[in-house]
Amino acid sequence: MYSYCRVIVDDFWTFQTYREWSDQFRGQRLVNLDIRCKPGGAVFLPWPMKAKSLNVLTVEGCLIKGYFAEFMNETLYPDSMRILKMRNCVIQVDINQLIERSFLLDQVSRSYDCGQETLVMNVVTNITYLFHPMERVEFDLLSAAFDALVKHNHNSKYRCQYKNLRTLEQTISNTRSKLFFENLAESSEYPRLKFLNLSANSIPYTSKFLRNWSKYFPVLEELDLSHNDIENFEFLPSADSRTKPLLINLQFNKIRKVPDTILNELKGNSPVIVDLRNNPIDCRFCSSRLLKTYLQEVVTMDSSHGDLQDVKCNFPPSLKGTRVMELPKNQFCTL
Repeated sequence: MYSYCRVIVDDFWTFQTYREWSDQFRGQRLVNLDIRCKPGGAVFLPWPMKAKSLNVLTVEGCLIKGYFAEFMNETLYPDSMRILKMRNCVIQVDINQLIERSFLLDQVSRSYDCGQETLVMNVVTNITYLFHPMERVEFDLLSAAFDALVKHNHNSKYRCQYKNLRTLEQTISNTRSKLFFENLAESSEYPRLKFLNLSANSIPYTSKFLRNWSKYFPVLEELDLSHNDIENFEFLPSADSRTKPLLINLQFNKIRKVPDTILNELKGNSPVIVDLRNNPIDCRFCSSRLLKTYLQEVVTMDSSHGDLQDVKCNFPPSLKGTRVMELPKNQFCTL
């Protein structure tokens, strides 16, 4: 039996209401719970949001309270969620409690550390944090809390197994910590992940987890890194045979030139194809010659990617708007 339940929140709603309702179910049931908050609406929604029969959870436009309320609690419910979508929400955080809990991370359960390992789709978009009380916090205490978090990430006793996850989106945030990629990949496995969207996160560089993507995301087909602050990049081709190349969207970043190794990304059993349109390409660099060759080889390899050749010069001003593919040889290596 499948049930769809929509909750419109004007003032306040608690996730416990759903738990009490679903605890009464007899037999098998799957529930799609859709929570939509009107302006000023708030919900009590503790991570990892487990409850009986919860198959799909959508949360839109809410102030989320009690997000860390079940930090040390043993869960009463098994993983059941297949789809999680959280959009345009604000998570209220007590900064003092957050610091205290950072020193207790080694005591948390796998259920809390990993969340719902049954997910097929995980979409988290435009989530911000509201810290209170905004009192002055001693730097030494913050530093110690950060060190405790680093230690936990490197020495986690759990390895999260997202065996069914196909789509993972973590987008539109300017508050991603330095530990974001470690949290994402260091202690987790994604054997079936095909689509990874990390766009609009103010990411300044490609971490080792992205450079060596095939180690952490072995069957990845699309990686969206558009609308970030990336200036330089390098992606290693996979040594394993794959049916599809990896397509990486690098549009709307700060890339002025391509790496000298860019042609290597097309070699091996699994080529890496990067979309470099809408970047401030400086055609005075010698690497622009490599870029032209790369774009030619991409289309030779797969003609369906012809649109990726529409990469244009941004510098020098005399060439602004000119397609790299149309540059004569004497225009390269002037810088």
